[in-house]
Amino acid sequence: MITLARPIRSGDTLRDTLTVHLPESSVVAHREDGRWVVQATAIQSHRLQSRSKHWVVIPTPVPEPVPDPVGFPILDDTVSALEDELDAGVHDEHLSLLLAAEVDGKDRSTAIRAIQDRAELVSG
Repeated sequence: MITLARPIRSGDTLRDTLTVHLPESSVVAHREDGRWVVQATAIQSHRLQSRSKHWVVIPTPVPEPVPDPVGFPILDDTVSALEDELDAGVHDEHLSLLLAAEVDGKDRSTAIRAIQDRAELVSG
């Protein structure tokens, strides 16, 4: 799906939705931050843009890849090695995934406590 938007104009409906009829289908746009926003297929997107130059594609941010919880080789190592990496901040961005992988895997109480302690330290 492609996200498109156009400014709200003075003659537009006062409702929160706007139905745009296209030759083979229609799309429903929603009011959002002073503009109409719609999710459309590639064909619908092309039709909207050919009808009005005001419809523009909104770039969709690509989400950061989330590490695979299975892919934490440190969890196969000793708890002291895990603690060393935690102290160095190596896993600060995905502590919740690391904790879930430990609980689902070896389920070592000292490793779980070390991850939880680091999470508390990082959060605040």
